Amino acid sequence: MSIALLASGRSPCGRLHVGSVIVKDNRIISMGYNGFLPGAPHISIVKDDHEQAVVHSEINAITDCAKRGVQISKATMYITHFPCLNCFRTIASSDIKEIIYLNDYNNDEIVWQLAEDTKIIIKQLSPMENK
Repeated sequence: MSIALLASGRSPCGRLHVGSVIVKDNRIISMGYNGFLPGAPHISIVKDDHEQAVVHSEINAITDCAKRGVQISKATMYITHFPCLNCFRTIASSDIKEIIYLNDYNNDEIVWQLAEDTKIIIKQLSPMENK
């Protein structure tokens, strides 16, 4: 989780810094942070109190693997914050089997239901476990 926290520090988002790390067979295979689209100007677009121009850290980590041809099936994803519904659907579609997160953030009950349906394990680390 420490590396996900470190990755979150790279985020240019003014509202929330989120980091993700994908681990498979005890090896880090990707990481991401919430940031602007590659090549796009770093200009915030906020609608209904949500940033629209930023790609979430989970999606950045997964698409990094896709671009490099790295297999993520059965991997674990460490995330600094509870995943949103859209990110969870992408995580599940990528066949990641475990999510470990640190901070609650707008936890959507639908994510818990979908996790149960898809047999994806979601665990929250306590601050003490993160040391």
